[in-house]
Amino acid sequence: MTPKTNPPVVNAAERFNQLCQAMVTELGKLEPDQDVWGKLEAQALALLEKNIFIDKHILGPGLCLTGSSRILHKLHTQTSEETWADYLHNAVHVFTSYTLRQLPMNDITWLIQQGFAKSLFRPSLPVIIGDDDLELLNVISEGNNTRASDTLWCALAIIPGNLAALPILADQIVSVLREEVKAKHEHGILTDLLENALSKRDLRLTSLLMSLGADIPLEGGPISWTQDQHLLELLSKTGSFHGRLQLITMEPNPASILARPSPGPFHGIYEIVPPEAD
Repeated sequence: MTPKTNPPVVNAAERFNQLCQAMVTELGKLEPDQDVWGKLEAQALALLEKNIFIDKHILGPGLCLTGSSRILHKLHTQTSEETWADYLHNAVHVFTSYTLRQLPMNDITWLIQQGFAKSLFRPSLPVIIGDDDLELLNVISEGNNTRASDTLWCALAIIPGNLAALPILADQIVSVLREEVKAKHEHGILTDLLENALSKRDLRLTSLLMSLGADIPLEGGPISWTQDQHLLELLSKTGSFHGRLQLITMEPNPASILARPSPGPFHGIYEIVPPEAD
């Protein structure tokens, strides 16, 4: 990396930041326009070719918002070692899940090596669980010196409203949840997970908990989260040994629950009926 001594382009930081914000806006759409995103990337790269003075107002958005591998490496090439090190030491890095999805795994690994592991942890969670991404789970966990099971717990806490099948992560998720059931923590951690699943109308994780033999109290919990009588009857069975055994028999392979596509059935149910509005 070589320092830049040329005078800055007028309003360079503001113009570059606007391009970065526009790129993340495109990526945040349900169906992002990749042509528009590509044109914005080209404009940002063209601006960087003007020998502008790279400071934190340009370096930060370029790394954290664009999701562009080319911009990321262009910034690294054109930024002085002193500026780069100062930014790593002092700046708060706000990566987004949208932009993280755009980066190849080797670039995510490179960012971790550069000191961004902690900043990448939280935005990686919805990507791990939403994209069934075992490789990202392992890379982020290793980079943060965290057990993959602990990272997976954090990811399960923010499941999306339209959780897809998870054939790749299925075995890891089942292992993590089974350990919690055995540890008798289900009245706390697992109940929170069930509440999250029911609030998102996710039958897959709800069925998984029943298949693992979790004891799920109804009072103050599922009754307030759903009015699906069939589901409530099934959940009531978790309060007894024989009931839990019946639920396990209905779905004897927990991993297959996560691997199957919606709409089920899961434990004989195709969808969760939401509570009626007040």
